[in-house]
Amino acid sequence: VIYESSLIRVRPDLSKILPEYLFYYFSDVRARQKYLLKYVTSSTISGINQGNLAKVLILVPEIDKQQSFVDFLKKAELKIESLNQSSEKINTLISSITQQAFRGELNNQTKAA
Repeated sequence: VIYESSLIRVRPDLSKILPEYLFYYFSDVRARQKYLLKYVTSSTISGINQGNLAKVLILVPEIDKQQSFVDFLKKAELKIESLNQSSEKINTLISSITQQAFRGELNNQTKAA
């Protein structure tokens, strides 16, 4: 777990919780706000120590439900990445066409019907 000023090694019991599920759990804004932030200390730099991390409530569904959740999020991440790549390609094409238009290189190629 990395938290601003801390790096803590967490070794979950693999018979009870999947590491990927735990990663997504700690990455979730709502879970962090509800279960983690009350154990974060903040003076100059906010952080959490190993003792306080051990106090954090982790909602742990059955392994098969965790796996379904992880699989769903991985598929969603792949789709998001694909959409981001498509968006980048579209932006590159728009930029290219805009530059051609400003240089007067676009021709009106529509034909009368």
